[in-house]
Amino acid sequence: MNRIGKLLLAATLALGPVTGSAQGIVRFANYGPTVNAPVTNAVTGQLVDGSGFLVQLYGGAAGSLEPVLVPLNTPATFEAGDLAGYFDGFLATNTFVIPGSSGTFQVRAWSAGFSSYEAAYSASLVDPNVLVGTSSVFDNATGISSAAYLDGLAAFSIAPVPEASAVAYFAVGAAALFWRVRA
Repeated sequence: MNRIGKLLLAATLALGPVTGSAQGIVRFANYGPTVNAPVTNAVTGQLVDGSGFLVQLYGGAAGSLEPVLVPLNTPATFEAGDLAGYFDGFLATNTFVIPGSSGTFQVRAWSAGFSSYEAAYSASLVDPNVLVGTSSVFDNATGISSAAYLDGLAAFSIAPVPEASAVAYFAVGAAALFWRVRA
C-alpha cells in the first residue's frame, strides 16, 4: 500500500467512529434559559394542560422541509398546574447532524388517544374534537458535550382542523373582497 493509501486508511479509521456515531443532541423542552414557547389550546384560549395532549419533536438535516422530518423521540405529555403549556421530553437525538452543527426541527402536538401526530391529524379531518398543531419549522444548533436548548422554537396553538368547506368559503370570501377592492 502506498503512502497516500495508508494516510487515507488512517484518516478513515480515525474519523469512522466519529461520523458513524454522530448525533446532535437537543433538550426537548419549550422552556429554559434561552426558550419560552408555551402551547395554547386555540378553542379554550388556555395553556395546554396535563396528559390529555401529547407532543413530539421531529427533525432532520439543516434546511429540511416539513414533509421529510421524522420523529426524534417518543411522545411526551404536557405539564400540569402552574407549568401548563410546557413540556419536557428530556433529550432528543438528531442522527442527521453531527454534534454542534444545526439541524431542522418542528414540534407537533395533538389530542391524546392517538399513537402519533399523523394518526391524530387523520382523525381530526372528520372529528372536530381532535386538536392538532405544529410549531414553525426552525433550524437550531445541537449540543456538543451537552444538549442545546431549542432556541428557535416559538409558541404555537393546537386547534381543530378546519373543514374543507370552511376553507373553501374563506377562499371565496377573500377573492370576492379582493375583486370588490379592485373594482
